[in-house]
Amino acid sequence: MESAQKNNCFEVMHSKIIVVILFVGLLFGVGLLFGNVLLPNETGVGFHIFGLVLWFAILFFFVYTLRWKLIVIEDTMTVRSISGKKESYSIKEITKVQIKKGFILLFINDKQITKVSNTCLKFTTLLERLNSEGISFYLNDKIVDIRDSKFLE
Repeated sequence: MESAQKNNCFEVMHSKIIVVILFVGLLFGVGLLFGNVLLPNETGVGFHIFGLVLWFAILFFFVYTLRWKLIVIEDTMTVRSISGKKESYSIKEITKVQIKKGFILLFINDKQITKVSNTCLKFTTLLERLNSEGISFYLNDKIVDIRDSKFLE
């Protein structure tokens, strides 16, 4: 593992592979929906409504993966939301990290400030940095040592 001194500036963001997969899903969804509108068949209105809802869900996640970013510069962490709004926090303000299946939640006191997927680029670097700051990691309301935790696998 790299030392925290080497990790003073880094960005945590979604993998480009996930963005590409969602983009292909959007294109496939558009083709499927327009194909059914231009060449109607016996699928009915329910199929079109389901397809539209699914397409908007994929669109939301596509925009989310492009826009969401967590930037760490020295002792400051900036979270950019889907709307582009940036909120900055001191890393020393973070009181706990809650480990869930596939992601972590960062808290300042009882306020959740962001959710970070374990598929994000630089996820491990973020964990190492938070651990080096002495922040407590919780799994099922019990403090755990992330160096031997299996949730990273």
